[in-house]
Amino acid sequence: MTDTHTFLETQTKGKQKPGLRLIIIGAVIAILGALVIPAILLITVFSPNSDDNKFATPGSYSTEITKPGRYFLWNHSRTIFKGTMYYDSKTLTDDVSIVVSDHTGKLIPFVTDRSFSVSNNGDKRSSIGYIEINETNTIPTKLLIKVDSNKLRIFSLSEFSLSHTLGLAIGVIGVLFAIVLIGVGFIIAGTKKVATTIGSSTNSTP
Repeated sequence: MTDTHTFLETQTKGKQKPGLRLIIIGAVIAILGALVIPAILLITVFSPNSDDNKFATPGSYSTEITKPGRYFLWNHSRTIFKGTMYYDSKTLTDDVSIVVSDHTGKLIPFVTDRSFSVSNNGDKRSSIGYIEINETNTIPTKLLIKVDSNKLRIFSLSEFSLSHTLGLAIGVIGVLFAIVLIGVGFIIAGTKKVATTIGSSTNSTP
């Protein structure tokens, strides 16, 4: 009797393994989906600018604008630019003056906005303000930014699109839910398999 019970118990444990594997796989998928996907979103939206977007001040920076949008000017208090690490205060002093013009020399209004601060992968930047390029402007246009300052700083220019950011967020959240649901599905399937195996072995025990 004891040998039979031991044999059945061994068989039950062996049959439970596929179910346990499903539970573990489901838990790993759900956890990775909940942690990795939001991280990808943050990195995508707030990733540091490349050197192509950065420039040293005082001085001038020229770039080609190919579509309408709101373009933010950033002050990097900590960043790597052309292989060198730079540290500075995120607060701009009154001696900094910014003049923006288009390819014809016409001045473009610069709107002060210091409400954004981003820290990612060791890069720290704060918004200084933005320019609005709308449909009435000639597209593409050569944008010229002149910055006067009494000390060297690293600035950058990047487009900020609320609709694009929201669309990206909604898409990532959809993928997140799908991955988590797949993980939960594995867990449920594994749990049912384990429960069925235990129930079958219990019923077959004399």
